[in-house]
Amino acid sequence: MYFTIGTTLSFSMPTKQIDFSESAAFLIEILFLLILLNHPIAVSAQPSQVKEPFHVNLIPPSPEAAALAKYADIPVSLYSGTPQITIPLYEVKERELSLPISLNYHASGNKVGTIAPRTGLGWILEASGVITRTVRGWPDEYGKRGFLYQATQHQISDFTPGILPAEQQYPWINAIAEGCIDIEPDIFYFNFAGYTGKFMFNWDGEIEVASSSKLKITPRYKKQGTLDIIGGWEVVGENGTAYSFAFTDYETTQVTSNPTISCSLTLNDGKIPQSWYLSQISSATIRERNKSWIRFTYEPYEQRTKTWSMETQMHSYSLAPATVKRELLTLTLRGKHLSRITTSSGQTTIEFLKGDRRTDVEGELYTLGKVLVTNNRGRTIRDWRFEYSSDKILMLKQITEWGGSFAKPPYIFSYVGGGSLDPLSYRQDHWGFANENSAQTLIPATTTYKPYPPTRDPNRYDLPGANREPSKNGVLTGMLTEIQYPTGGRDVLEFEPHDYSFQQQQELITEITIPRHYDGSAPNGQGKVGSVSTFEKEFTLPYPTSISLTAEFTYRMHFGGGTYPISAYVINKKTKERVGWSPGGSAHQDPNGEWIPEIIQHSKIYDLLAGDYSFVVSARISPELLGGQNSVWATVNYQEGTRRFFTEIRQGGGIRIARLTRQYGNGNPDKVTRYTYRITEDNQEKSSGSLLESRFKYDYWTRYVEPIGNEGTVQTVQKFFRFSQNRTTFGTTQGSHVGYSSVTVWQGENGENGRTVYTYTSPRQVGDFSLLELPFPPASSYDYKRGLLQDQTEFDQKGALLRRIQHEYAFREKKIPAIKVGWAVPGTGRTGPDMMARYALGNYENILGYSRLKNNRETTYYPANSGSISLQTTQVNTYNENTHKQLVKSVQTDSENDSLITQLTYPEDYRAGTSAILDAMRNRHMANSVVEKLVWKKNTAAQVSLLSALKTTFQFHDGRILPSSVLGARISDPIITGNPYRTAQGLYEERLIYHRYDTYGNLLEHSMKDGMHTSYLWGENGTVVIAKVDHAKAQQLYHTSFEEDLQATTLQHKTGRKSRSITGAYTIPTANRPTEKGNYVLTYWLKQGSGGWVYKEKSIASYIPGNSIATETINGYLDEVRLYPKGAKMTTFTYEPLVGITSVTDANNVTVHYEYDAFNRLKCKRDQDGNLLECYDYVFQEEVHYAIQD
Repeated sequence: MYFTIGTTLSFSMPTKQIDFSESAAFLIEILFLLILLNHPIAVSAQPSQVKEPFHVNLIPPSPEAAALAKYADIPVSLYSGTPQITIPLYEVKERELSLPISLNYHASGNKVGTIAPRTGLGWILEASGVITRTVRGWPDEYGKRGFLYQATQHQISDFTPGILPAEQQYPWINAIAEGCIDIEPDIFYFNFAGYTGKFMFNWDGEIEVASSSKLKITPRYKKQGTLDIIGGWEVVGENGTAYSFAFTDYETTQVTSNPTISCSLTLNDGKIPQSWYLSQISSATIRERNKSWIRFTYEPYEQRTKTWSMETQMHSYSLAPATVKRELLTLTLRGKHLSRITTSSGQTTIEFLKGDRRTDVEGELYTLGKVLVTNNRGRTIRDWRFEYSSDKILMLKQITEWGGSFAKPPYIFSYVGGGSLDPLSYRQDHWGFANENSAQTLIPATTTYKPYPPTRDPNRYDLPGANREPSKNGVLTGMLTEIQYPTGGRDVLEFEPHDYSFQQQQELITEITIPRHYDGSAPNGQGKVGSVSTFEKEFTLPYPTSISLTAEFTYRMHFGGGTYPISAYVINKKTKERVGWSPGGSAHQDPNGEWIPEIIQHSKIYDLLAGDYSFVVSARISPELLGGQNSVWATVNYQEGTRRFFTEIRQGGGIRIARLTRQYGNGNPDKVTRYTYRITEDNQEKSSGSLLESRFKYDYWTRYVEPIGNEGTVQTVQKFFRFSQNRTTFGTTQGSHVGYSSVTVWQGENGENGRTVYTYTSPRQVGDFSLLELPFPPASSYDYKRGLLQDQTEFDQKGALLRRIQHEYAFREKKIPAIKVGWAVPGTGRTGPDMMARYALGNYENILGYSRLKNNRETTYYPANSGSISLQTTQVNTYNENTHKQLVKSVQTDSENDSLITQLTYPEDYRAGTSAILDAMRNRHMANSVVEKLVWKKNTAAQVSLLSALKTTFQFHDGRILPSSVLGARISDPIITGNPYRTAQGLYEERLIYHRYDTYGNLLEHSMKDGMHTSYLWGENGTVVIAKVDHAKAQQLYHTSFEEDLQATTLQHKTGRKSRSITGAYTIPTANRPTEKGNYVLTYWLKQGSGGWVYKEKSIASYIPGNSIATETINGYLDEVRLYPKGAKMTTFTYEPLVGITSVTDANNVTVHYEYDAFNRLKCKRDQDGNLLECYDYVFQEEVHYAIQD
């Protein structure tokens, strides 16, 4: 959300539509883009009028104009129901480079064990970039153990059973199982400068990137002991901008016991990087001296956290209770905090200053206390201060912007109170969010059956353990609930738990059942001693059913226990098989000699086949003793099926947004936006949510080798293993555990202002592939195909259809195979080539893919006649995925079936050797620079008419490649042709010429062919335009207002803040004199003694290059010196760096001055005599813009 003093709400769409405007017939389209500092060439359709390559903003934006950008809405990723809350703090701009700095809140929920960053729980400072990795096995580059080395020695088929002799495979397979080598590539993730994605090394040691952008990624190795580790990365973006990653962090784990396997992964002292932080952004030039850059400085920190390792239990075949094994781990993260950002021009310094010492974590850690932006003159540009509350969790309480001694009203944040995220807590659901578990373990309660062999045992065994089911309240722990803005308005955020009716493609279909409950007891009433009293209830199970049988037996006799038995059981009337108990027992004496009845309780669940059954409770009547007789009470409970079914809605892991309420205050009505995630299918309401996990697996039976006695012999037995972590990989979809195929956004509580229905691809359509058996390899993820908007349908408040937008996508993917090796038969005993069955091999594929919006269809409808089409347009996009990955063709088709085709070409579309400049652009990775753009029309008769064609030529300049000219095709009327591209080649003529650039790549001079030349002078190390001159060439100009002159004084000034004290005359420096002869005009302002500023103008006729040019005798202060050809028009500017223009002096030497307040907002405009022209007062009021954000 972009704002000056507040925020608003919007809805983020995961697709981007490319729009090309249609030129009017019979007009020549002139299309060009000037990139002053080596920006990539971009395109947009324009009519034939030629426009200035760029425009100098002569005055700062007025408060009214600035108010248009006060707020932007809180974007919501509807597919996952996650609001993305962003508070922009500043944007660094360094010539052609830019870097936004913001504080972001990701509202997906807080898991147990989450350690708040220095900005508070849920908040993260986005100010640089990072590459991280998930290590599988050993780090890829870890010598001979790592994947990169092993990939040079093997092929994936070397590890496939049966391909090679067992004698050859055994050493490799055993080494992997023991953890000595690794054949699983790590996964690297990146997030910087708008680029996000992942990459991996393949079996050839090459980097494969999953991104729709063309990126060149190169590792930078450094020596660490005997290892060559990845010490950094160099990434080149699509426009040639380079991103360097050099600062690293790593994590070590201290355990309470020593590893027993020699090859266990012990990197505690290895300091192998797990993350690499952005260290520099630099422009696309081969000259270091004129390179633009933004640099990042970090300071180290060390954070220690205690947590439990994965808990394990190993039960014997008897399923007797087993000890839970776990380790208390101390995780030590040696990381980096961003501390400073600087720029090549020296204009910008941003410091991220420490706040208070933290009390919620171990170690000497501090909060982020302040973000301070200063310019090269020491002026504070931005001063953001942060306040926190800290009990057990660090929470951001408020942010305040200061200007000197003045403070704006703060942003104030409120959260859900209570709850705990203690890393040692056992109160965790399947996904790690807080729940209601009361057991002192994370191993879930489970039910199992004993495998055969060795014995046949049909009984079901229920083993106690943790409750890992989600909690409606626990999942909300610590969540943001309200943002109060400086305006006094506020946003109230209401979250609710995720839910789902699908596990990938599997629908949660459940039978409707009727609860059945039967009670029975014996003896019933009076009876003769020795006779049998029986309760019997017959019932029928139409199909296999689980029943619960519970009984309580009371024995008061202390003799003849077998004479007076009591029992409770269920018997199959046909097979006579029964389940239940007749335990036997007797009264017993307490220490005082008194007789006490024995009470025995039993409860068990039995799985019964379909059939007719009797529930029987019986007792042979005993004599009365100890106040009664032997007796039994029992119940049977089960759910009787109806053969009618429904789809469940279950709670999933994490949370989603349910409602956003904008409260304006001052009696204004609230703005409510409500989100629902339901679909109606088969006349039933279901959740559109799909859980990515297809099942949970915390336990399994396996064979196990254990010793017998002390003689070195072993035996193979069955063991039941239980774990606290799901053995199948918990994946996420777009960062969420649940993805929704349909979301309805209601404008107003009940759609009083309309509603929009969005449909997405989700795990229900696109699942992952996973092997749900030992050794449980990672899933092959197809998440790049999920979360894509397929359909957007808009309705008015009455439910009338207004508009529908449909999308289709294309996909690209590469697969990198890997094998995970574990133990199929763990334990002790011999291994060897003849024991290969002891190993479990799991083949899987790493999927590196991305999606493209291929087709887009937009249909609008007549509001008065819902469903009747008013207008329909389609757009088909084509990309060159094999080379530069850029858009090469867009076809727009209207309701009349006429098509407008736009074709784009790039340096890589031309054969090598076509030109040296195009070859160089290819080599410098300038992939998105547009060279040619053609537009033609195709009617229903398939007739093609060329409408326009543009071509940009390029030039080498001081290490850079910059635009040289724009050529346009001579087209007065549309040209009918069978080959538009070939036709255009003979029609190009030069239209716009870029004559000169400075060493930083700034444009100095341009003109239309045979037209007026416009030139620019740059200051502040090439970051701002200080003069714009029409009818002049760059080499004919000179200007100074002494703003950067080290000998200048601030005591007096006509423009800006400085002037020069001169004794005698001032002479134009030799290097700045014109290099062309002609008639020139020299103007300046001088101030002598106590007098005012006096304007002077001097004509220089028939100037000869090399001649000296000087003012008259000054003997005072000199300012605003200008030299230009006679007839030229010069406008000049002075600046306060990073604030804005402080004065504008027009071609008539009339100056307007601009003043700024403590917050660097425009305060007053004055004329050259100091008279007020305009002043502004800033009052906090809420101006809200609501939009659907791409």
